[in-house]
Amino acid sequence: MLFRLIVAPCALVAASGFAVGWSEQPGGPSQPAQAQPAAPTKAEEPKTDPAKPAQEEPPAEDADAETAEEKEAVVWLKDGRRIAGFLVSQGSEETVIRIEGINTPIPGDVIDRVEVLPSAAERYKELRAAISDDDADRLLLLVEWLFARKQYELAQKEVETILKHHPGNAPAKKLKVLVEQQRELIRAAKERARPSEGGTPPPSVTRSRFPLLSADQLNLLRVYQVDLDKPPRMLVPREFVDAIIKNYADRPEVPATEEGRQGLYRRRPAQLLRLAFELKARELYGMVKVLDEPEPLELFRENVWRGWFLNACATTKCHGGEEAGRLWVLNRKTNADTTIYTNFMILHQYTLEDGTPLINYQNPADSPLLQMAMKPESSKRPHPRVQSVNRGETYRWVFDAADDRRFQETVAWIKAMYVPEGRNYPISYTPPIPAGLAGDPAFTPDGKRKPDPGR
Repeated sequence: MLFRLIVAPCALVAASGFAVGWSEQPGGPSQPAQAQPAAPTKAEEPKTDPAKPAQEEPPAEDADAETAEEKEAVVWLKDGRRIAGFLVSQGSEETVIRIEGINTPIPGDVIDRVEVLPSAAERYKELRAAISDDDADRLLLLVEWLFARKQYELAQKEVETILKHHPGNAPAKKLKVLVEQQRELIRAAKERARPSEGGTPPPSVTRSRFPLLSADQLNLLRVYQVDLDKPPRMLVPREFVDAIIKNYADRPEVPATEEGRQGLYRRRPAQLLRLAFELKARELYGMVKVLDEPEPLELFRENVWRGWFLNACATTKCHGGEEAGRLWVLNRKTNADTTIYTNFMILHQYTLEDGTPLINYQNPADSPLLQMAMKPESSKRPHPRVQSVNRGETYRWVFDAADDRRFQETVAWIKAMYVPEGRNYPISYTPPIPAGLAGDPAFTPDGKRKPDPGR
């Protein structure tokens, strides 16, 4: 829940189908219970300009967020365990269940059966029938259960029932505000998506899409992280050498004789890239195609993204949700290069309210990225408190102290990164604007990010 600076409607949502206080027993009525534990859970050569704006992920097909519903399922394993969540896909080789916002693939050979649950509306009727109108505690759980399934109209109906019998119930009052806010967000989104008189959707609709780094931008990021003493496999086209000779003929690094220039064409890719670095021929970097992952980016992928950030901070109810606050990361297609390195770019660019960068490349251990993920008593910059309705403090730290193995691995990754002058990669990327920032003073009324003097 790292760096979440505001409490938003999704704070109370548990993305797993069975994590909000209800247990679904197949073949019988549903009863209130404790939450069920879930089981643990290179690109085609581009022809575009690396500095162009990032591409946008297509919007979800769900056009009516309040009425559309995802299927929920229970996957029964052959060893007797069961895994519950939202059903993403089902096949003979594997079934994918989304738990806490994370797509979890389950191999087909360990599955006994997959049980698709009835619709939320059907289960709601059974659950509601077992609760009296004046049972505020169980109705609050029911409201959260409905909220997690985007049944906002029913959630509002039930929270109003609570307030009818218990007018002073503080958790219910807060829930009512959150549900109404969510319904208003959906209504506003539908308004923005409605075609104008000319039949063309207004430009603001595109703000709901999550921009991704393009293939060219990913490649350029790799170029910057190449260690020339341990170079990955690379391809350098003949046109690269042509441009060196044409644009930098007067530089001493470029041979003056015809024989010497012909020798450039026989150099290895790493030698040519070293020459480009010496010349600071940044306009040519993108012509080099990096075929393997440079070590710094591999460290980020394995030790940071997969090592802890994905499951600790990028879940839907934390910074992977659109109501997460200023820091919003992508948690779909979590193994894709575009997701992983778009999220790196977001973390690299992000600054706190006081202008402090999230990643401190000079003193890695002091990075807010690490300090805010540390146990508050051990941290130099503790994570802000995050409260959830009826659940108290919801922030859970990742590291107990700086000697945690994952903390040290993250420090090693930061040290390994090459950082361009001024921290600026020649990559045009603007992070998406979460819906929860409506009215935030850091943004203009039309949703554009105001200039950040600390960046």
